[in-house]
Amino acid sequence: MTARDALAVVDADQCCTPTAAAANASCCGGGGAVGAAFGSSLYSADEHGELPAEAVAASLGCGNPMAVAELRAGERVLDLGSGGGIDVLLSARRVGDTGFAYGVDMTDEMLALARANATKAGATNVEFRKGTIENIPLPDAAVDVVISNLPRVALIERCAGLRPGTLTSVLAATKHTLRATARRWVLLNTEVLAHEKILTELTKQVVPDLVTAHGIGPDTASEMLIVAGDNAARVRSEPAWARLLGVAPVPASSGLTNRHRLNRGGHRQANAALYRAVIVRMQFHEPTKAYVARRTAEGKTKREIIRCLKRLLAREIWTLMKPFREASGTTAMAA
Repeated sequence: MTARDALAVVDADQCCTPTAAAANASCCGGGGAVGAAFGSSLYSADEHGELPAEAVAASLGCGNPMAVAELRAGERVLDLGSGGGIDVLLSARRVGDTGFAYGVDMTDEMLALARANATKAGATNVEFRKGTIENIPLPDAAVDVVISNLPRVALIERCAGLRPGTLTSVLAATKHTLRATARRWVLLNTEVLAHEKILTELTKQVVPDLVTAHGIGPDTASEMLIVAGDNAARVRSEPAWARLLGVAPVPASSGLTNRHRLNRGGHRQANAALYRAVIVRMQFHEPTKAYVARRTAEGKTKREIIRCLKRLLAREIWTLMKPFREASGTTAMAA
């Protein structure tokens, strides 16, 4: 499938109706991650020269969809979220006098700027209308190509609202496949969000401080609770907890060299959860970043630093899980 075919999947003849848009959170979309063709710096000098400076300045780094849209003379184009109008004006030039370009934006300020830019550019085959992606102010079969820089979730929602019609063409089959895949993603994503909400509530009830610790969250907290609950008889001290998680250092000294290596034992899922939390902290946690810088200056490798951080994090988690241990001890005594 070419770039043009991907954009044409959401053509207007079956998708861009106000009814369908309202029912399906706007079924129209044609963007996505298309790689290096997008980026405000990739508007060519010739394209900059064709447009008013105000239009270029108002692009806000949205990119250059025309680099992949392959617009043809005589086509009708719709730009969702047109902003200052740069993509609409460029589209108007690509489709020529026999074509037309529509821009839809939800703010009066951007619509006024876009119309002023169109006047300055001398564009007569453009029109800007107020509306939203959920309620496109155009009739059915009004456009041939939809351009927009949609985020992933918005693109999936629009694919879920496609209407393939009778499966007598490659385009209809592609729409059918995209819709089925998107609807399954939406269903599973809704289920995941519901489970995550429940998991967050439950973990906060048991170990609230652990859930809010930097880089931990409900997923890692629940993993730690599962490991501790399954091994209550084995975990009676912080060193035992570290050994269970596979972060107790193993001596690996030889001759005059005094060093330790990673422990390959322990609970591997819990160890992986610790690793993910450490990586997050190494990127976004200032005390951890300072620790990494200090240990690097001391000659430690990244692998050794991660081992040390996992051991320190295991000790921190043991302390934060004190309410859980106390509650488990009380329950055991009552039994």
